Amino acid sequence: MENKKLLAAENHKNGCSCSQAVNLAFCDVTGLSAEAAKEEAAPYSKGAKIGCGAYMAAQLVLDHAAPADKKDAMKAEMEQQFTVKIGSTACKEIKEKKLRSCRGCVEDAAELLQGILEANR
Repeated sequence: MENKKLLAAENHKNGCSCSQAVNLAFCDVTGLSAEAAKEEAAPYSKGAKIGCGAYMAAQLVLDHAAPADKKDAMKAEMEQQFTVKIGSTACKEIKEKKLRSCRGCVEDAAELLQGILEANR
């Protein structure tokens, strides 16, 4: 699997929101088209759903890609790892406490998600 951290960061640099950048980086895993991935992730941008958009997109990817019998565990693992690395999954808290930049959250979410997916093949 190609380096999703770099791909997600490039997507973000090229104008995708945080959630779109992560979801788009995993199109090969989810089977979504680029347009469908951007559209699906759009409602999670800029903390619109309270959670960090990059984190929320990682959960979307797991909804598509995780085996049914491992999905809940993989989603819980993503939440745990993201919380440990960043300090929160809430966009507002991450920004207010300056825990991590949006680009940093995109990179971390993609890197953690890639590790979880590879460990659960």
